[in-house]
Amino acid sequence: AMLGLLVDCCLRCLLVFFGYKSFQSIETESWKDDAQWLTFWMLYSFIQFGEYFIRWAVDSLWIYHLAKLALVVWMGLMGGSTIVYNAFGKSVIRGAEKQLQNISTQAHNNPAFQQYTQKAQTMYEQNVAPQLAKLPLPGMQNKKEK
Repeated sequence: AMLGLLVDCCLRCLLVFFGYKSFQSIETESWKDDAQWLTFWMLYSFIQFGEYFIRWAVDSLWIYHLAKLALVVWMGLMGGSTIVYNAFGKSVIRGAEKQLQNISTQAHNNPAFQQYTQKAQTMYEQNVAPQLAKLPLPGMQNKKEK
């Protein structure tokens, strides 16, 4: 339990650092570092999603916490996210793409979903967009296309 807490603390510190590295990549003119961090965050979100379902089973396994920390360090600091994505992430996502598209289409055709998104759009236009318009976003105007 104590090791799990220590690893979680290290992981949270790393995520703050990786968030900062993502910010730095947004500020560069190159798209390559953006792609690396986007890939990292996509894979990390999949890990977190999967962990939600198995956490009860692996929480007491000290090796799990260390393995997760090692994986996150490798993906974030050593380019592992690109390797994982190219090795099997892309094919898994492409394999599920049709099912995901069907789910997305069904959701978009649902009247409750349409009503919710309309309300969210209105709230965004009234509250968020005016505030965003006031912010200078210099890094985004200079991005070079792929």
